[in-house]
Amino acid sequence: LEDEITIELVKQIPSLVSEFMKDDVRIVFLETAFSGKDSLKLNTVQTLKQLGIKEENIRSV
Repeated sequence: LEDEITIELVKQIPSLVSEFMKDDVRIVFLETAFSGKDSLKLNTVQTLKQLGIKEENIRSV
């Protein structure tokens, strides 16, 4: 888990997931990694969705 999230980091995540695992992958972020920036959190989710990750498989804790 990273202490800080950037869109550049988010864009790298799908390349770490094999094509066979995309439907089963779960991505969990630390809420504090967004530094209170709701726009960054929203952009992260939207970016991952555009890259083929299902929204229901993206969480922050």
